[in-house]
Amino acid sequence: MKEFFEVFKFTFKDNIKKKSFIISTIIILVIVIAAMLIPAIVTNVQSSNKDGENSKNPSEKSIVYLVDKTGYFEKNFSEVKKQFPEYQIKLETENNVDSLKGDIKENGKSFLILASLEKDVPVFEYFVKQYGDGPSPDEMNKVFKNIYATDLLNKSKVSDDTITKALSDVKINVNEMGKNKWGGYFSSIFIVMILFFAIYFYGYGVSMSVASEKTSRVMELLVTSVKPAKILLGKTAGMGVLGLIQLSLIIFVGADLHACFSS
Repeated sequence: MKEFFEVFKFTFKDNIKKKSFIISTIIILVIVIAAMLIPAIVTNVQSSNKDGENSKNPSEKSIVYLVDKTGYFEKNFSEVKKQFPEYQIKLETENNVDSLKGDIKENGKSFLILASLEKDVPVFEYFVKQYGDGPSPDEMNKVFKNIYATDLLNKSKVSDDTITKALSDVKINVNEMGKNKWGGYFSSIFIVMILFFAIYFYGYGVSMSVASEKTSRVMELLVTSVKPAKILLGKTAGMGVLGLIQLSLIIFVGADLHACFSS
């Protein structure tokens, strides 16, 4: 065992002083810190920008233009406006569609909904400068579908109470009895990736350490007095402990930063 510990101690001391180990540790820690800090900074900047915009223009709302070829939504325009309180809804004619598209493409401060009929069913064209701006398509689908269905049911002389019940959202309460599947899935991938890189890089370190034996006078003396199996075991254990220390330091810094931002 003495021979094993001699090789272990030499390998550990020799590699912990190397510039490659120190620089790689610093670079990885910087990447971990940046990965934790950048999202938090971006979120704070975006929230401050939104707060600034809201404080400057508290009453200003984005305009959503509605061109209705169906007649359903122009007739129920008050209901449409009620369903989008955060936007200023304006009716427009078909003649102005091209100019509205040009304004959206150039400025991106307004949005256009073009409603038409296809086999007596409303079809919508939604124009935005970038996907994700303006009212969400799912929200519009729900609002316009309810208005269209209400109009049809009223024509069929269905009572208001029945219409309300028919258009009500069905509540689904999900009760998870076991462990979270996705949490376990992603954590497994993360652990596998850590193990892969740890085995690869520190295995490479062991091989390079073995290959550099001839350049070291100390190792030359050890080789003549220690069995090859114990040299290999000592080098593997030394690099393994060094890798675990580096990995523990990275995990500690990441977990500490995560705890700070979570609180």
